[in-house]
Parts: sequence; C-alpha cells; structure tokens
Amino acid sequence: MEELKDNPFAPYEKQITVADRKKIIAPMLVELREAHHLSQRAVAELLEVSPQTYNGWEKCRNEPPIEHLVRLSFLYGISLDTLCGRNLFVIPTKDNMNSELDKMRQQINELQKKLDMEDCPPEQRQQMQALLDSLRIVVRTAQDVNAQRSEVVAP
Repeated sequence: MEELKDNPFAPYEKQITVADRKKIIAPMLVELREAHHLSQRAVAELLEVSPQTYNGWEKCRNEPPIEHLVRLSFLYGISLDTLCGRNLFVIPTKDNMNSELDKMRQQINELQKKLDMEDCPPEQRQQMQALLDSLRIVVRTAQDVNAQRSEVVAP
C-alpha cells in the first residue's frame, strides 16, 4: 500500500508495458473499423493522418496519441476505457465473480416479474420466457464452475 502513495500508477505500470498496450489497442482498432465497414484509408482521412500512420497503429508498430484515441472513441461511439481495454485489468476472484453472478440473477428475476405483469402475445411471452430460462442456466453453470475453480491470485 505504501507503494501506491509513492506512485499511484504502480499497479498499472507493473501489469502492462508499451508493447502490451499496443497489443491491446491494435486489435480493437481493427475490430471497430471492420464493424463499421471502414477502410484504413477512410479512418486515416477522418483522423487527418497518413494511411501508413494509421496502419502502424493497427499493426502494433506505434501507439495512437491521446488526441486520436479521443477522436476514435467518438467515431465509434465507445468510451476511452473500452477502446484502451481498461476492462481487461479486472482481476477475477471467486468473490467478485459471485457478486457479478448474483447481480445477473437479480436482473433476471426483475425481468421475470416484469414479464409476469406484462400483457403480451403468447408467442412473444414464450420466447421471452425461453430466453430468461436460458439465462438462468448460464448463470447457474457459471456459478458451478466458479465454485469449483481455485482462487485466482493477483500478480
């Protein structure tokens, strides 16, 4: 804990290198560009950079500067956290996994209550009920797997 007072970025700096950051951002750029049916040249033009520069970002040769990351996040309608893979740094433990699964179970139960109170066509009700039942199975299976796995220890 003393280490965090000296350097608040210590956990991040120990977990990820420049090369790692490039490996996280590059595939995200490719996936987002392709999902939006854009060419590298088109994105480069929108960002006002050369196609070679943009290609370097997708090929892990260089990191995009922050101003371009911001523009990319707006272009694709996602947060910088998502673009930079920040959600990858959550270290799963049995406790936080159980907590997330409990939240999912509660959301499923809330949806079930709404479905029970809704007046909708029988076919639509059957489809929605099948979906909720499938979600319950997924959550139950994940809980079983989580109960059997050993505790993940942070590096």
